[in-house]
Amino acid sequence: MEHFPGPLDENLSGQNDIVLITRSPDDASEVLRRLDEEGSKAGLTINKTKTKVTRGAFSSRQPVLFHGVLLEDVSEYVYLGRLLNMENDIKPEIERRGRAGWAAYNSIKSVLEDTKDQKLRADLFNSTVLPALCYANET
Repeated sequence: MEHFPGPLDENLSGQNDIVLITRSPDDASEVLRRLDEEGSKAGLTINKTKTKVTRGAFSSRQPVLFHGVLLEDVSEYVYLGRLLNMENDIKPEIERRGRAGWAAYNSIKSVLEDTKDQKLRADLFNSTVLPALCYANET
């Protein structure tokens, strides 16, 4: 098992989401335990309900435990704004971004219809719909 290079606060400063890659479920449990132990010294906590496990096709199905709690196995998850899955299938991500874009458009549709100024319409579209399409930020 590898050690975290450098001080913990340098590695995790400002992090809400991190990915841990380990060789086995036991290693994952141990890394989580150590991360929690070191993080608690800096006032950081790990949210057990938001912590998920995903596995490759040939990985052990042994459960990953964190402080005695069985962590949920998922086939896909959103990390840094992108939907990831173990099949490397981008179709769900494209569909998700499309839904986010339409949701953003529908949230400003009435304003766009009532606004005659083309520059204002373009600015509103560019600041609302395009970020949703590019980053799947649902507004």
